[in-house]
Order: sequence, then C-alpha cells, then structure tokens
Amino acid sequence: IPPPPVNDDCTNAITLTCGDVATENTTYALSDAATGYCSAGTGSTPGIGVWYKFVGTGEDVQVSLCGSDFDTKLHLYEATGGTCGTLTCLDSNDDGSLCSANQSALTFTSTIGATYYILANGWSASVGNLEIAITCIPAGSITWNGTTNDYNTASNWSSGAVPTCSESIFIPLTANNPMITGLFECDNFGTAASVNPSVTISGTLSICGNVSLSTGTNISGDGAMVLLGSNTSGSGLFDVAGNASIACLSVQSDYTATGSLNISTVLALDGGNFDATNATVTLESGVGFTAYFDDFSSLAGGNYTGNMTSEQLISNGPGEDQHFVTSPMNNSPMSELGDDVSAFGINGLYGTDGVAVTVDDCTAPSLVETSNY
Repeated sequence: IPPPPVNDDCTNAITLTCGDVATENTTYALSDAATGYCSAGTGSTPGIGVWYKFVGTGEDVQVSLCGSDFDTKLHLYEATGGTCGTLTCLDSNDDGSLCSANQSALTFTSTIGATYYILANGWSASVGNLEIAITCIPAGSITWNGTTNDYNTASNWSSGAVPTCSESIFIPLTANNPMITGLFECDNFGTAASVNPSVTISGTLSICGNVSLSTGTNISGDGAMVLLGSNTSGSGLFDVAGNASIACLSVQSDYTATGSLNISTVLALDGGNFDATNATVTLESGVGFTAYFDDFSSLAGGNYTGNMTSEQLISNGPGEDQHFVTSPMNNSPMSELGDDVSAFGINGLYGTDGVAVTVDDCTAPSLVETSNY
C-alpha cells in the first residue's frame, strides 16, 4: 500500500499563498476524525483529508475545493501560538452553495500574520482528486456578490452600487457569474483562483486600470473588454496567472501582458500598443471559426510586440477534426496578416487588392475559409 500524502497530518501542512491552486490525490490519506467535531459552520466532524496552512494578509480570503472530483468537506482552524497543538475551529463547510456539485468553499477575514490551518477532507469515507484554490480579495475592491447574474443590479455589488471607472472590482467565487449587457467601466479588474471564473460580455466593459486574471478565467460573449487605460501611469498591466481566454479584446491604450492568453474572436489594436514579450498569445480555431488579429482600426491602430500563435482547425469529418498550430510569429510585421488598407469604400475599408477589409467588430462572425485575413 502506498504511503499517505506528505501533508496527511497537521504538522506537515503545505503552505499556500494568495492565488495558489494545488492538487492532491487523497486515496491513501488517513482519517482526521480525531481532530474532533467543529461547531462552526456545516462541516461537523472531519473525514479523510490533507492539511494546508496560510498566513493571514489582512484581506478577505476565499478557500475553494470546487475543482475536486469527490464529495468534500472543508475545515478552517486558527493556531494560537502557530502550532498544531492549539487549533481552534473557526469555520467549516459541507456542500457549499458556491460549488456546482458536492464540493465545499468558505470565505473568512484574515488577520495579518496569523497562521490558519486548512483541512481539506471528504464526506464520510470519500476520497479522490482534490483541488484547493486560495483567493485573496484585494483590499478596497468592490466585490461581486452574485445574487443574480445581472451586472447592472446594484445589490450584486458589495458597495450597493454599480462600479464606475474610479472603482476597482473583483469577481470571487459566487453562485452566479456576471453577465454584462450594457456599457460599463471599472478601474482594476480581477478574478478569483477558483474553477474557471466566467464573465459574459454582450455589451462593453472598459478597464480604466489594470487586469489580473486567474488561471481558467473565461470572458466570453459577442461584446468586448476594452483596455481604456485612463487611470494607468505609463503602460497598464494585463496579468494572467496561468491560462485565460477572452473572446474580444480591444486595446485603446498601452498595456503589457504576462501569462498565457487565448483569443477566441479578435484581438484589436484600437489606438493602443500591446506588449506580449513576456506572454503567450494564441488565436484560437474551432469548428466554423478562427480568431484573428486586427490592426485596421478606424482609430490610430497600434503596435504588437512579442510572439503570437495562430491555430487552424482542419475538419476531416465527424470526430476527426485536427488542430494545426503555426510556429510563433516573433515580432513580425502584423500587416502581413491581412491587406494593407489603402482607401475607404462605400461599404468600408478596402485593401490594396480591392478586397473589402472587415473593421473591428466583435459582433461579426469569426473568420471562415476564404477570408482576406
């Protein structure tokens, strides 16, 4: 029989910090029932689990097991004196409403420097593949409550009002993901380290500050996230902690990107420069669509710096589709991706070969075969 995980007991708890996502198989872990009944929350007596610890930052902290594949429970302890011999149960959760299945999540306000122990365990004798995510909600941010999915509902925000360009927002793990159907602005924008945070944009969300996306974030819809940058000093930051996807991204100010960013419809330079020197940008392709890069803006256009990879899905019949991926284009002249714009025609822009060029439009269908891109 294989030995239990290294963090099977409290004294060997693995330290997690803000934004961390960790995985562990608990099949050979031992029972933690001897830890005792927890009167706080809904977790009662722990089952079979593994231990983690977290040092408080003074922020609200969200702990999620939503990405696990078995019925979980979650227990949070504070260690007086910082040792496992002095644990006090602060909260617990079993089958929380924040998770779509029988997994667990909880949120607590941390104290700077305090040591918290987290017991991620299973209901009864349940074991399996565990995923634990730690999200620290930035101080001063207005948080999404998610009572409904309407972005324009004031009660869905911690401030009781829909945010403006002067206010930073954060999308934590909630029961309902936001759907944006109008024209809105915010300062900084961030998402939680949880199971595939999702935002649907059918209108426009303009970002006046910086963007911080957790891994798995998916921003979909036929609307656009616009990098306005009106509150940034110099180049704004577009940080992806891992891998994230956006349908339509319009760059109207200078931004510097990190991490892996997938574009499913269009990356449009609408007057701003996009520095992806320290990022990986991929134009995705699927059945009936291929994302594209657009610098034919009716505004000033912009410069792209860094690598870019374009996928191409080749369909060979049902169940036999194949993905082909280009070698990354490294600082290539992006005008090579399409026609050089020479004149305005009756129906819009025309290239040097007389073929119409589609101007930035996130509501238009994605590119298909024979496109002039």
